[in-house]
Amino acid sequence: MHHVDDNPSFRPEDFRSYLLLLARLWLPHQLRRTMDASDLVQVTHTKAFEKARQFQGEQPAQYKAWLRRILKNTVLDALKKHGNCPERAFVQFDESSSRLENKLAGSGLTPSTLVALQEELDCMAELLAELPDDQQQALVLKYCLGWKVAEIAKEWDRSTAAVAGLLRRGLKQLRGKLAER
Repeated sequence: MHHVDDNPSFRPEDFRSYLLLLARLWLPHQLRRTMDASDLVQVTHTKAFEKARQFQGEQPAQYKAWLRRILKNTVLDALKKHGNCPERAFVQFDESSSRLENKLAGSGLTPSTLVALQEELDCMAELLAELPDDQQQALVLKYCLGWKVAEIAKEWDRSTAAVAGLLRRGLKQLRGKLAER
């Protein structure tokens, strides 16, 4: 087992886009005006630095999962301080990201193909992080978590037309960003 300090390739800032995407997903829509996802990610980075000696994995995927746990606890702590802690909301997001990682691990793909696929997923997280928060979150809820437009609209207290517009604009921007790469 290796400590983070022993491996300079394990740096929290390399996972910033991924953590920012998760933080934005995990923050209830109504609280995004009072809580900032970037601040939560910064706290996560600080905690990861302080607890670096506790990490004993060997793979970047293990480090990423460790950072995700730290972020989850950071977000939960922030929600508890605000008196609004919907822990059940995390179950769906945790299951979703874990399900994807388990699917990839058990897919029978070669290690080099898995690495390339993981790089593509990281690139997509970076591109999503560049979108406005509402577009980003709408795209993830719809296309990654399988929510219906009506479910997103109800959760956000918006019309289905407004959510559909967010999805259209988000997809258009995402396609443009992909074409630029």
